[in-house]
Amino acid sequence: MDFVRFEYLIALDECKSFSRAAEKCFISQPALTKSINKLEESLGVRLFDRSKNPIALTYAGEHYLRGVRNIMAMKTQLDLEMAEIAGNRKEHLAVGIPESRGQKWLGQILPLYAEAYPDVDIQIFESTSQGLEEALIEGKIDLIIVSTLPILTPGIDYEALASESLLFVLPPAHEIFGDVIPPAMRDTVYHLRPEQLRHTPFISPLKTQGLYRASRQIFEKHGMMPRILLETVNPDTAASLASEGLGFSLTTMNLSNFHAFPTVPLLGTLDVPPFERTLIASWKRGKPLSFPARKLIDLTRECMRNHPELDYTAFRFCRPEEVEKLI
Repeated sequence: MDFVRFEYLIALDECKSFSRAAEKCFISQPALTKSINKLEESLGVRLFDRSKNPIALTYAGEHYLRGVRNIMAMKTQLDLEMAEIAGNRKEHLAVGIPESRGQKWLGQILPLYAEAYPDVDIQIFESTSQGLEEALIEGKIDLIIVSTLPILTPGIDYEALASESLLFVLPPAHEIFGDVIPPAMRDTVYHLRPEQLRHTPFISPLKTQGLYRASRQIFEKHGMMPRILLETVNPDTAASLASEGLGFSLTTMNLSNFHAFPTVPLLGTLDVPPFERTLIASWKRGKPLSFPARKLIDLTRECMRNHPELDYTAFRFCRPEEVEKLI
């Protein structure tokens, strides 16, 4: 299998010019032309339409090049795995994670990974979902872990890791609950109607965050457009402000940080069971995953399986007017 000729073919498709492709491949233009002509003769078909300017792939060329790219991706992946097994080179892995999740997950994942793969140098890049997707496409990072669907940037592939449910953190407001404010109970989620949140402002994630995308999905589903009071990148900050009466916010069902709040928050949902979103690992489409990246995805999935978010079945759901039955 002539991998060098495959590289010539890919370069010619990308450059759309024999002269530029030859320069990119560090060979003479006649040598490149001869190599492509010889390949076409052996296949019995024309791969490029030379009558067009710039040159373009024929139908056969498109089909052939698709297979060539798959073969080259498999070769790259296999070379990386063999190099890792042989231990003859130190790998570098640039990993992105949403800044609102790094504190929780990196401490659980990276110590295990570093112990299993001590020869991998890891660089961590924390940003919002949009910032991470842009960095992935630009080649600044190799992999994103613990981000969420939907992906808004084209050219990204992903694997599902787990799912998580989202809840509202509610202020003790009469606009929501009426004359009697129910108690905040850690095992109780109040099932609200959209009109109960109509006059309460929303403490919003940044528009570049995945949590903002989820909030839009929920509001659109229920025909809502709450007024945004302020924006914050930290869901715990938003939850703390909501519990003190400033507005309502959106949070995951991981409530481990709530014990530090001065006021125990009221929890609510518009859906029973609560709205769910998918946690994913993602990478640039067409770029093969390295052996270290593949193993980090597997370890992340295992950590999330062993440290799941709180299950909504552990909560009881009730309308605010039903609270007297719970006390």
